[in-house]
Amino acid sequence: MSVIGIATSRVDGWAKVTGDARYAAEFAADGLVHGFVVSAAIAKGRIIRIDTNDALAVAGVVEVFTHENRPDLAATKDTGVGSGGAMLGL
Repeated sequence: MSVIGIATSRVDGWAKVTGDARYAAEFAADGLVHGFVVSAAIAKGRIIRIDTNDALAVAGVVEVFTHENRPDLAATKDTGVGSGGAMLGL
């Protein structure tokens, strides 16, 4: 069954044009926190130390994760979550 060259209906089209569609940014949950990654400001720079005290002093900051205290959320081949490797998210 090929759909190339055949007009298809968007199942979410009506909800989008009427404003009834809900997007991820519109959902809220009690206790929800947001996070983001801060990258090095200098390409190929050498990180000597990471001081998180100023960030933790800002009102509303819950935690600052670094390579020293990050949760163990690295991807594995079998389960997608496990030990080792790079962190996927929080």
